[in-house]
Amino acid sequence: MTALSAGPGPSPAPVALAVRFKLTDLDYKPIANAAVRIVFGSDPGWQDAGAGHKFVTDAKGEHTFTASVVLDRQMKTKPTNYHDSLTSKPVPMDHLLIATELEYATYRWVYALDVFSIPPGGDTLTDGVPALWTRDARGNFTQKAKQDRDGWHLPELGGLVLSGGPGHDVWNFALRPDDTDPSRGRWTLDLAFKRHPAPIRR
Repeated sequence: MTALSAGPGPSPAPVALAVRFKLTDLDYKPIANAAVRIVFGSDPGWQDAGAGHKFVTDAKGEHTFTASVVLDRQMKTKPTNYHDSLTSKPVPMDHLLIATELEYATYRWVYALDVFSIPPGGDTLTDGVPALWTRDARGNFTQKAKQDRDGWHLPELGGLVLSGGPGHDVWNFALRPDDTDPSRGRWTLDLAFKRHPAPIRR
């Protein structure tokens, strides 16, 4: 007998993603005229300094644009209470890596966040705080910052340790399919960061 095996499935098709971005301070007041760059994990060379969509925030600290991205499917467990977590099983979710370049204390770092959309309703979750990437010798963002109990260790700080957060926190994110498009070819992304005051050097 000849054994038959299934080959790889078709590659996911690109979808149109309407992005709504917002940048604020810790009091949620808008930060205008901030240079931002957003790139997605499905983009070729997403860690290259020139990849993605560059823009400057408006007077409301906002910017909107449309991108073409590819969502992949990953198995992940839905967030539940402790009792249900003992029996819950992973389910397929739509996944997208979102990398945002922002300036903090004169440095530019990339905050990379894995976002998952839970079907069918489109609730969104992440794996936690974004990973922080810094520049290598060629200027690309391939150096991953290290975090321990002392804080964040980044080459640009010359041996100093950044205690607390890494300059920006995500305070809103939502990745959902467009309800008016049954083909699921259009999606929306809401993404908002808040910036901490510059650290005090001691």
